[in-house]
Amino acid sequence: MNRQYVLLAEFGRLWRSLAEWTRNYIVSCTGNLPDIEAVSARLYRVPYEFETRLTPFYGAVQAESFRRLLDAQIGLTQELCEAVKAGDLNSVARINDELYRNADSLSRLCECLNLCWNAAKWRCMLHEFLRLTENMLIERAAGRYAAEIETYDALLRQASLMGDYMACGIIRQFNIK
Repeated sequence: MNRQYVLLAEFGRLWRSLAEWTRNYIVSCTGNLPDIEAVSARLYRVPYEFETRLTPFYGAVQAESFRRLLDAQIGLTQELCEAVKAGDLNSVARINDELYRNADSLSRLCECLNLCWNAAKWRCMLHEFLRLTENMLIERAAGRYAAEIETYDALLRQASLMGDYMACGIIRQFNIK
């Protein structure tokens, strides 16, 4: 199988998996479902899957840095879910600020890892991912399920774009045929 295709498929799957398990967490959290711990544990596996996939290209230390930033994003998203449920607007604003600062750190790390990746482009993509995630959470919490599903579809499209950008950068940087 073509190595480029494999990378495109793997990184697309990873970003979509992050979107999918984040949504599953939001559904469990807003619905007070008993599966929330199991869903959370599965969601936290996604950053480790990224770390495993990035290590051969960037080494264990840099891949771990990437994973830690994704871990932080997940933790903050979970806090955001609780704040939205509680109607705590001050916490929602504070957590959102932290989420976007974390995304900016992840953007800068990506550019340092791979000169084919642009920090501004990563920042734009990550911010859109966060914006869609927050909208999905708000829509779900408000019971606007049809709107939430449309937003989820947009989040999956965004995740696919991010996977393609990540894979293409690796393909170019390492001249993978």
